[in-house]
Amino acid sequence: QRQMCKETDQGKGIARQLIHEALCLCKENGKKVLRLDVIGTNTVAKKLYPSQGFVFCDTGHLSIRGYEDMEFLFYEQRLSK
Repeated sequence: QRQMCKETDQGKGIARQLIHEALCLCKENGKKVLRLDVIGTNTVAKKLYPSQGFVFCDTGHLSIRGYEDMEFLFYEQRLSK
């Protein structure tokens, strides 16, 4: 499921909370990994994800919600049992 934080909400801990909730849901449902993506120009998220234990794994180009052929960076965190 795609979740986003508005730029105006940065610095309020909302993204950290969303990540925490997503990790909890994944663990509760027996998932082995959580993958996140971010638009290549989003420097805030590119710093946040590694600080929350996510590892950069790849880049790609996607067309999503009005963003045509944008570069996205992909991060993942392996979940312990």
